[in-house]
Amino acid sequence: MSRILLSLFLTLFLLIITFQVPVFAADQSSDSASATTAPAPQGPRRRIITPVKVPDSVYALMTEHKELSKFIDLIDDADLKDYFKSQGDAPLTVFAPTNDAISDLSRDIWKKIKANQASMQSFVKYHVISGSNVPLSSIAGRRASLSAANGDSIGIDGLTKKDAPKVNGAGLVASDLPAANGIVHIVNAAFIPSSMLDQPKTQPAPPPTFEKKVQTTPATSALPPSALPASTSLTSTTSGTTAPAQGAPSSLPATTSPSAAPNTTSHSMQFFGHTFNW
Repeated sequence: MSRILLSLFLTLFLLIITFQVPVFAADQSSDSASATTAPAPQGPRRRIITPVKVPDSVYALMTEHKELSKFIDLIDDADLKDYFKSQGDAPLTVFAPTNDAISDLSRDIWKKIKANQASMQSFVKYHVISGSNVPLSSIAGRRASLSAANGDSIGIDGLTKKDAPKVNGAGLVASDLPAANGIVHIVNAAFIPSSMLDQPKTQPAPPPTFEKKVQTTPATSALPPSALPASTSLTSTTSGTTAPAQGAPSSLPATTSPSAAPNTTSHSMQFFGHTFNW
């Protein structure tokens, strides 16, 4: 009897073990799956900003733009490379013309630019404002005249409604390009110094004019008495009566009577608004 009970107990124990193991394994797998799919708690997101490298000078900045190669060549020829690389307290604002803008210069202007180093320096510095940064925001919406590094003036017209601000009539291709020692704007036209422009020729003042007025009496009254014919009588300007000439008849035909104009010749001259009579 005891053996039968023992065998039953063992059989029941084996059955319990056989059915419990798969259930336990299923529970374990479901727990592990839920653990892997559950989202992890999220904290505050942090935005990683990569710092932008700013060129160490406006010269280095302009060399990075191929469309400014001709302007860079002029800077080198004018011996102004160190000027654009300077790291002093005075920043530089450069309005750099494109290669096309320099190519559009006339042959006459180009000869004047390349005449000597001083001319090249004047041309290059006419595109520079020394001592301050002039961003686009400071010139938009107003008109102003800025002093260039060569002594000429640069006109700013920021009141244009449709287009971007104009600088000496040139349009902005790019603006606000930063460098360690200043800022660069790229323009589509070159600035020509006033010394290279043709000055209008002044006409010499005309010489002063002199006006001479001569008042004369009729030819018969201008002759001396001795030159008059014997039959001619003179008119007295003092008494208003006609006196016969010596040796002449007392009566004259009506047709030979001279006019009553005085026997005088007067002259006058006007000189700068003054009249002289003699």
